[in-house]
Amino acid sequence: MSYRFLLGLMSVALLAACNSDREQSLQVPPLNTMQPALSPLSAANTTQFSIYLKNGIYQRAQGGWNEAAMQTLLNGISPDMQYSRTTSQEQTVAEANRVQYDGQYLYVAASPWHDLEAHQSSTQTNYLRVLTADADGLLTEVKQLPLGDAEQPLTSLYHHQQTLVAISQSQQFSILPFAFARFAGSDHFTVDLLDVSVPAQTSKINTLHIDGNLIDSRVIGDQLYLVSHYYPQVQNLNNGDDDAARLANYTTIVNTKLTELLPKINDTRHATSQPLIQGDSCLVPKDATTLDGYDGITTITRIALSDSDNRTTLCINSALDGIYVNESHLYAFSTRYDSQVKTAVHKFALTDEDINYAATGVFNGRLQSYYPNLRFSAKGGQLRIVMSEDLSAGHYRHTLYVTEQQGNNLAVIGQYPNTAQDTPIGKTDDSGQVSEDIYAVRYVDERAYIVTFERVDPLYVLDLSSSTAPNLVGSLEVSGYSAYLQPLDNHLLLGIGQQTDIQQDPQGNPRIVSTGTKVSLFNVADLNNPQLIAAEVIAGAYSPVEFDYHALSWLAMPDQYRLALPVERWLTDSNEIWQRQNQMLAFNVSKGTSPQLTYNGSSEVHYAPLPAPDFVDASRDRAVLNSTMLYYVHGNYVWQSPWQTPAMNSGPR
Repeated sequence: MSYRFLLGLMSVALLAACNSDREQSLQVPPLNTMQPALSPLSAANTTQFSIYLKNGIYQRAQGGWNEAAMQTLLNGISPDMQYSRTTSQEQTVAEANRVQYDGQYLYVAASPWHDLEAHQSSTQTNYLRVLTADADGLLTEVKQLPLGDAEQPLTSLYHHQQTLVAISQSQQFSILPFAFARFAGSDHFTVDLLDVSVPAQTSKINTLHIDGNLIDSRVIGDQLYLVSHYYPQVQNLNNGDDDAARLANYTTIVNTKLTELLPKINDTRHATSQPLIQGDSCLVPKDATTLDGYDGITTITRIALSDSDNRTTLCINSALDGIYVNESHLYAFSTRYDSQVKTAVHKFALTDEDINYAATGVFNGRLQSYYPNLRFSAKGGQLRIVMSEDLSAGHYRHTLYVTEQQGNNLAVIGQYPNTAQDTPIGKTDDSGQVSEDIYAVRYVDERAYIVTFERVDPLYVLDLSSSTAPNLVGSLEVSGYSAYLQPLDNHLLLGIGQQTDIQQDPQGNPRIVSTGTKVSLFNVADLNNPQLIAAEVIAGAYSPVEFDYHALSWLAMPDQYRLALPVERWLTDSNEIWQRQNQMLAFNVSKGTSPQLTYNGSSEVHYAPLPAPDFVDASRDRAVLNSTMLYYVHGNYVWQSPWQTPAMNSGPR
């Protein structure tokens, strides 16, 4: 802990000792503006944590967060598998999805808001549907089970051996560090652990209610990791803006017991409610002083799926926006939008029994709104990161960093561009500066693929075989852009995004217009010469894969890859009435010396003669593939078809 913090603590201790005169002597200190931390983290005792947290809560009550920052912010699958799994960033780290499948039983997280009138569920909460397939692949529901609370419309699932995990929340936590959750009061999310050893008799093992908003989650082996954020609320604060009101608020907050400001975990099986953390076990920024503060508590909770009583929680009194996780470490990041934008990355070591802080690195620039985790990749004890700096007049500087841990610092040991290789990432305009932002990043072993876009889509290939001297070795320009890249193997790369066109606005100025979903297949066998094999465009459509890669399903077969992705578009009927069209597109990618991308058709949602439920869009559409069938999940229901003839579907089931 810093010397400055210790001096402040001595003052606080002296103040606390004068109990009879405390109220008369207490004054509002000149607190520093609340900002995401850019320093390493350090273990704090109860007093240190209490000061930092309460300073932040006071600033929130007085509107003391960084308004300028707020405005800136607002503006794998292995070949031997016989069925598709949830698409994830790392093969050994599972990610949550609203659908899980074990080869025979299909688990679907459903919402009562998406029920058909003829298929009304018996609950007003989210619920689990368990369906099984017969010898011909036809699905039949065998179980329904309520999940979460009535006010929690979003549920995602994990499946591990004989346990199904359902995580329900009231809203997706915003990646913006100054998000609405700061004002939303004390929210919570729910974790249901289910026994699916006999799927038709699925039952609850335990239910945990955890205060806060879920940022993200992962499963590694038997361990569930939950990263959440909690904003403590203090009642009876004054809305006035004069000195007396400010002092009254400061006094109320300082006198609030720390235990009243901590998130709780409610365990249904044991009928207990207890603090999720202890006040003497939190990390705060190492350079924090008694004039600094942050009003939220970020927690990383580990729960053993085989025994939900076996759990630990690490507390961080700082902002975290999101995470990247590999099998041994969790990296949490947050961006400070100040005069110079910087991003802090905190590294935590994961074991089956504990979570330990390891190191911090600070980098110039930001990540991207969608898929910030895909800008990270850890390999051989090193972390690779792609950062973007926003320069003046729509210009950018993009940098790939290679880092390794040195003490508690993530030190840069190599980067691109560098002094030996200075070709920028992104096309330059007449000023010589990069005018394209990054739309997609993906790593495969010692390669990095980066897509930038302004008017065309350059795909860049970087060779990372030298950690100290990464190098840009190849590029390819194509129309449109890829928002998500999915490696199929070392030679084939799938891109999903939008086709674009240059049109004129009413003033005659050129503008870029998206014209439909674009699916591209690239041959990247030769790093120096990436090639576009083929592309398919679905006019007027968008795909949820552009912002949620869990919507992509794929299966490696002996002679081909099978791919399925949802699209949505609006079309007019003969009466000029707009109608939503939802489809699951099916593609084959042949293997061998001459791979090809072939559109296999689509499974389309039809409810007739039943009336369609309201407000069911494509955002949570999913597909499950096996060797013979395509199962398309839209809303609460499933449309099934033979893989070879997707249009010949039956449903809703």
